[in-house]
Amino acid sequence: MLNKFSSQMAMTVALSIASLSVSAQTSTTDTNRTVSAVGIQAGVAYLQTSPAPSGNCIYNTLYIGGITGNAGNAAAYATVLAAQTSGQQITRVQYTNTSGTCTVVLVETGP
Repeated sequence: MLNKFSSQMAMTVALSIASLSVSAQTSTTDTNRTVSAVGIQAGVAYLQTSPAPSGNCIYNTLYIGGITGNAGNAAAYATVLAAQTSGQQITRVQYTNTSGTCTVVLVETGP
């Protein structure tokens, strides 16, 4: 009986932890943003926009991730650099927010 209770308790705890980790991450999409800053720190690309991201990001910063060896992140960084250089707006940027750290999932530019 104790083993059955322990197994059920362990499953309940595992499910509770899983639901907490899922709820801690949110996804946000912002539109029509101007790139106000872009850079790389410790191998991780980042950008800041005007207006600031709406998703309560620490330092109002969106992180793209490491660009070395990651073609998707390198392409996102190149898209952001092109937007900043040409003065184009980012028409849509989608990002996840995990405890205030916002990570870009999608970025697109347009006229």
